[in-house]
Amino acid sequence: MNLDLNRLLYDFDLNGFFVVEDVLGEALRSQLTSAWEERAPDVPAFDICFGWGAPWTNLLSEGLFRLDPVLTRILGKCYKLDHAFCVTEGFYSSPDKLHYQSHMVDSGIIYTVKKHRPYTTLLTVGFALLPVEPMKGGFCCVPGSHKAEFECPPEFYQTMKNPHVRQIPQKSGSCVAFTEALTHGTYPEGHDVPRRGILIRLTPAGVQFRRPPGQRPNLNLPTIFKKIAPTPIEIDSLDEYSKSILTRPASMQNSRWRTNLTGAIPLAAARRSPQFRHPPIPVCSDRDRAEWEQYHLHTNRTRD
Repeated sequence: MNLDLNRLLYDFDLNGFFVVEDVLGEALRSQLTSAWEERAPDVPAFDICFGWGAPWTNLLSEGLFRLDPVLTRILGKCYKLDHAFCVTEGFYSSPDKLHYQSHMVDSGIIYTVKKHRPYTTLLTVGFALLPVEPMKGGFCCVPGSHKAEFECPPEFYQTMKNPHVRQIPQKSGSCVAFTEALTHGTYPEGHDVPRRGILIRLTPAGVQFRRPPGQRPNLNLPTIFKKIAPTPIEIDSLDEYSKSILTRPASMQNSRWRTNLTGAIPLAAARRSPQFRHPPIPVCSDRDRAEWEQYHLHTNRTRD
């Protein structure tokens, strides 16, 4: 795996995405494929619950962790995992249509460059367990659209009739990382070829895109998503990296909730439960952490 930061950051700023090959090893890909077929065969898309344990948690410790240097440059040191899901050849974000565009401030999806580093509020990392051949489904986008200063014309949300659309092939084990401010979608041709993709969405500290199911049901997911029952995460079984991105609070200033992919639970309940012991994650100073915990363990405010 070649992690040339200068090239990746240049590609990311220029195009809105970058590709890294050989991130997932053959053994991990095989384990994930077997676990996938056992849990959700013939399902177009489903959310991942990291309470399922290995090999799903290995996807973080052995896969996503390898991208940490570039993720830190884009999202900051305290980035966290917002949600993750699996997609097959039957998945369409929206058939023959692209979605999103630059400067979606009202939706909280932003891309900018400050102090010589790119920044986005929502980054997707898409891993390919099976190869995505040229013009055979998978991820497609309008390169550079994440920086467009004009409204996207309606006709350019079409996939096949858009001269600016580019389909991105992927080798097995590779990943494509892109800002959600990029106009993008699923390439509508070639869906007769099997696809096994895992999409992980990351946010900087203080940003949360999808509400955990413990707070409020999400009504915006496509109907093809299979609903899953939450499974508690065995925190002590995770490595420090996985702990940090799964259990960091949505905000160190105003959140009473521990965020993870099994839902959200009050911090007070987390402190009482040995299964959800607060891990020693270096996201702030000891003094700030103590003040933050003291406040949120004793406040009576509720979150909507």
